[in-house]
This record gives sequence, structure tokens and C-alpha cells, in this order.
Amino acid sequence: MYEIKFITINHILVAIIIILSITILIGHSIGYKWAGGSGILEKQIVTDMQTGDVLNRGEIMEATDQYKYFTIEKTKIFLSKNTQVKLVNLHDGQIDLQLIQGRMVANGKVNISVRDIDVIIPVNSKASIVHYSWLDELEIAPMTSNLIIEYENQTLELESAIKIHTLQPYEYSNIEFNKTQSSEADFYLWVETQ
Repeated sequence: MYEIKFITINHILVAIIIILSITILIGHSIGYKWAGGSGILEKQIVTDMQTGDVLNRGEIMEATDQYKYFTIEKTKIFLSKNTQVKLVNLHDGQIDLQLIQGRMVANGKVNISVRDIDVIIPVNSKASIVHYSWLDELEIAPMTSNLIIEYENQTLELESAIKIHTLQPYEYSNIEFNKTQSSEADFYLWVETQ
């Protein structure tokens, strides 16, 4: 005899929940976000301003023999030569980058990490960050307003430039920052013209 199986409403609901869950997980993994109540997914755009290329989460933004800059929503990221930055997170207005090596200027709301140190740049702020990966050192200079530095269970409000060791015990010292007298003065001048 033939056996007849009925699909119940419970089966249908379980299938819908599974499909929605998978859709959300896949969307988040490739950098999509829900667009304010419209029920569709909207891609957050990261654009290489020289080439017009759109970059996705997990990609490396790199400048080798020339300066480059990128936009992420309203935040501008400027890279000096021989600099690498990884896009870590682009969800819900939260921009997280990892500075692998080199010199960058960030203009706008962004969190930048180097190992276990997080540099939090608020809206309408600008900062210069240099990672000397071979020395395990990081130079952080607020250019327009205060920044927040977090490491281990410490939080430091930064009003002036510092140099900090990127490994424990995270010792830091104040340094002078003058972009016009820097060895990278040409880079800072270029940033101002973009």
C-alpha cells in the first residue's frame, strides 16, 4: 500500500525559519546588512578611489609604490606607500580595520586594530596611525580631536601623540607629531588635497 504523508504547518514554519536563518548568515558573511525595515539586503560599499573597485570584508587594501585612499560609507582611509590594511567588519555602521603594516590616516568613524590594541576614532575625527611591524611599535596621533585606545582591560583617552609597544606590557610614551616636519610630510600634504 501507498503511504500518504502530510505536510503540516509546523513543517512549513520550520522550513521558513531555516531558510531565513541561512539567508541572514550568508548575507552577514559577505558584508550585507538589512536596509532599515525595507526587508531587503543592502551592500555596504568600500571603494578604491583611484580604480573605482569595490572591496569586500576580508580583503586587503594595499598601497605599494604610491599613495591610495578608500571610502567606507562616510569614512576616508588614506594609505601611505608600503601599507596594508585589512577590512575586518562592515556591519551596522561599525567599521573595523586591521593595520597590518605601514602608515595611514583615517578621517571619520572607524576602529583600527593592531594585534590586541584598538584605536577608536569617533565621528568627525582624524588620526594618523603608523605600525612599525618589525619593531612591534605603533604611533598614534590625533589630528582633530581625542581618540580612545583600548588594550587588555585598559582604556586610554588620547589627546596627543604616543608611541606604544604592540606586545605586553604595552608600554607607551608621549611623542611629538608635526605632519609638516615628518619624514612623510608629502603623504600628509597629499591627504589634505584629497
